[in-house]
Amino acid sequence: MKEKMEELYEKYLEQKLALIFSFHSAKKENKSNVKTIEKNGKYNIIDENGKILSPIWFDIINEFDKGYARVIITTKAMDKHGKVVIKDKMNIIDTSGKLVSDKWYDVVNGYFHNGFMEVENNGKANLIDENGNLISDEWYDRVDGLKNGIAMVGIKAPHYEEGFGMMPYKFDAIDIRGKRIFGSWAKHLIEDKKINNSFVLVYRWENEHINRIICTTVNLKDYKVKRFLTGYSCTNGNDKFNIKYEPLLIYDTRNVLCSDKQNVYLFDRSLGKYTKLGSIPYIEFNDNYIFDLENNKVYLVYEGLVHDITKYYSKNIKGKENVTINKGIPILSKDEFFIKQEEKIKKEAEKAKKEKELAEIRARQTEEERTLYDHQEKDEKKKKEEEIRLNEAVRSIMQGVKVLEQYGQADKKIERIQVANLFITAGDHKEINPLYVETGLLKYIDLSMISFANVKISGIDFRGCNIALKPQEVYGKDLSECNFEKLFISPFMDFNGVDIRGTRFSSDEDIKTLDLENVTFQNAIYDETTTYNGIPLTMIYSREEHIHKR
Repeated sequence: MKEKMEELYEKYLEQKLALIFSFHSAKKENKSNVKTIEKNGKYNIIDENGKILSPIWFDIINEFDKGYARVIITTKAMDKHGKVVIKDKMNIIDTSGKLVSDKWYDVVNGYFHNGFMEVENNGKANLIDENGNLISDEWYDRVDGLKNGIAMVGIKAPHYEEGFGMMPYKFDAIDIRGKRIFGSWAKHLIEDKKINNSFVLVYRWENEHINRIICTTVNLKDYKVKRFLTGYSCTNGNDKFNIKYEPLLIYDTRNVLCSDKQNVYLFDRSLGKYTKLGSIPYIEFNDNYIFDLENNKVYLVYEGLVHDITKYYSKNIKGKENVTINKGIPILSKDEFFIKQEEKIKKEAEKAKKEKELAEIRARQTEEERTLYDHQEKDEKKKKEEEIRLNEAVRSIMQGVKVLEQYGQADKKIERIQVANLFITAGDHKEINPLYVETGLLKYIDLSMISFANVKISGIDFRGCNIALKPQEVYGKDLSECNFEKLFISPFMDFNGVDIRGTRFSSDEDIKTLDLENVTFQNAIYDETTTYNGIPLTMIYSREEHIHKR
């Protein structure tokens, strides 16, 4: 069963990853058809319309690579000995003819790699980005290319004479902000090919060896990190969390990569859980992936979840450029997928079980049982037909009222009718069919002989009705928010313990006053919202005395 679930999840994940990843063919160089032209021994570039793009004419323009080309201007000058010295100055232009940097360098080494390029001036080296900005204020004797957000830098060792000595440099490493990683110099900086070109910095003092790997650039996404006795505090505006290990990369509001200097962990903020990914020399990461080189695993951090995409990465992504990750694709974790599948399997099993039981019941049914089933179907059909007739009767009443209103006789009494389905069942009680209440047709129905025992009537407007009510029998003894204006209140109506708050009473057409001496309001539940002829009962009765005369 587990193997089958794993197989289903692999297929599901591959389908989702096909939507998450987009693959683009490499951009063609000079797609704007930039061409190099020569004039009087100098060079420039033109667009497809023949427009000269740069205000400067260069001595050399190298081929464009990924939208950039190295340019060289040669100058001649006399040195102090009177000799002519030829000196080259280098820069980079883009396909619009614009210089990348406002500074000229003695050496521009090749092209941009991982967004950075090595430059030299006066024998010292540095890196510039694609906007021409130097990443470090400090210049070094040696700068190696940027890998995984880290560049190896070196300075000449003391007493070093060119051409002599086995280790002429001592080393440190800088990140893309130009910040030195270790802040001290080591004799060896080893690039270990076994761990995917990450750097291991090795300090050597007599018999002591200290090793440390740099996995990638620390990316804390504008969080301010403070160290305290038992861990670290990370804050970005209103978002604040504590973590016991040093944060390396904050992927999103849920996942944080962190290290205790020996191992790398993934911290799930929502669960407060630390998952060990591996020891430091075998973990690499960037803004999207985590590489477990010891176990040959690749994880994708996406939309707050971490997915093992080892097979998909090896088959579809590894070694390819121009891969885009599309955001907002809904995807389940393996645990969530398994839960969904188990629920689906359970529902299908329950459905199959019910169908099987029904088939067995039908197979065992006698002729008498089949006949009973047919009668039940007929009864249901009869009820539906009755509802149709009821609706027709309602429409007929409404049509009659409209005719009376048309001739100005809306107050004229019409013959009351008797209807079926006056009440509907609602749990432990009954209610008046809302069809009659909402349409205002209740006053056209004969209620004189209808029992309202266990019927909920609170909030109903009974004006114009011929209801014969027994307050003690209605559901919950609740007559609150009702309207009994112009209705005859029988002296035999017992309101003892009945809720009449918000209810309105008044004389009917024949009896102009309510004989309060003959109506039992003793211990009724009422307040200033209970009125008779518009006068609050609290003004008619003293609540303390509850006057009751017979």
